[in-house]
Amino acid sequence: PKKVSKDDSTPKEKKDFGDYTKYDSDSHDSIDHDFIQELIKDDDKFMEMLIKTNDKACSNISNGNVKEALSLLERMERILEYAATLGKVLDRNLVIVCLYNIACAHQSMWVLEKCSKYIDAVIYNLKHSIKQDQ
Repeated sequence: PKKVSKDDSTPKEKKDFGDYTKYDSDSHDSIDHDFIQELIKDDDKFMEMLIKTNDKACSNISNGNVKEALSLLERMERILEYAATLGKVLDRNLVIVCLYNIACAHQSMWVLEKCSKYIDAVIYNLKHSIKQDQ
């Protein structure tokens, strides 16, 4: 799994992200739409929440807690999708990292069909990113 590199300009104060950085088997399928709508207004807070979620998922994968990691990553994916529907411009690299880590989690559990679909999504986003950079 890949961790997102943190920019040194990110504020160091602790922020409360609710249950978005912890595994909760009862709420893993839902996101708090009102919370996300408010959070995306502050780019620094939004990015910090996503980075913390990704880092927690990477730690879970490293520690063998792949189901918990996958739950966090899928929640992160839903948050990114919801933010995009609200018109939030997303860092494509963050999207790629999220999709790649989901693929890694599926591969770790030998769910290769889903792994392959996420790898395809990574490739698609990488190609699109390269075209934008040219």
